[in-house]
Amino acid sequence: MSSNDKLANQKRYHMIVDPSSLVYGGISRLKKWQTEYPLTVFVPNYTLRELDFLKRSINPVVARNARESIRIIDAAISEDPADAQNPRIAQFLLESPEEAGPDWKKASSYRQRTPLVNEIPAMASGYGLYQEPRNKAMRLVTTGFEEQEEKTKNTDQHEKAKVPPRLRYLIRSCIQKQYVENKKRKPKSRIDWVVVCDDPVTTTWLRCFGFKVLSMNQMQAFLERPDSIDSPQVENGEPGVVKTQDYRKITFAPRGSGKLWKP
Repeated sequence: MSSNDKLANQKRYHMIVDPSSLVYGGISRLKKWQTEYPLTVFVPNYTLRELDFLKRSINPVVARNARESIRIIDAAISEDPADAQNPRIAQFLLESPEEAGPDWKKASSYRQRTPLVNEIPAMASGYGLYQEPRNKAMRLVTTGFEEQEEKTKNTDQHEKAKVPPRLRYLIRSCIQKQYVENKKRKPKSRIDWVVVCDDPVTTTWLRCFGFKVLSMNQMQAFLERPDSIDSPQVENGEPGVVKTQDYRKITFAPRGSGKLWKP
């Protein structure tokens, strides 16, 4: 059996990348994964636009990672997959205009719940996709954090939150891949997409639409132990925790005789 046949028979893991999973340092992992795991990486138009915006961030680390992410994605879609010298086994897909997803009015019908204002994480410090000013001009006007804190104080914490306008584009793309396209497939051929995201605000909203969301660390744990579970799952009691161990297969050795140790 040729190497191409082996790759074709391998189970592929399908992931949708959010920009936060790349600019927070995850791009180095994705660069490594593309030569180690049979991944299908879907890059929404939203992610590309955010990366293009973030490459001018006042945070030098975020800006550098955004530029590196764009280069790696561009190289992945430009290379010939049939090239024998190409070690990449991951497949990168860019969103086409037809995959933008339903309009927001229809997309809202897929929402399973609406979080309250106090459920939305507030970024007290550091970089946040929706809290921190993105360039020097904005920084001269406001730091963003004081304004966000003032709004939080003046807002009823039991009031229903509103989806950030820009985030709607990502949600629509995820709806298209997970719900719309799978509806046209037979049950056995449906694809279970996982959104990889490290932004707490984005994660909260994605889960309200029923998507499986894992951080880069959680996705790494799953890829290292794919035999422990059939697909990435979110525990009911602790959202976002990946179950990577089948405890039924553990054999506990009996404890020997003697006194218990006391401090």
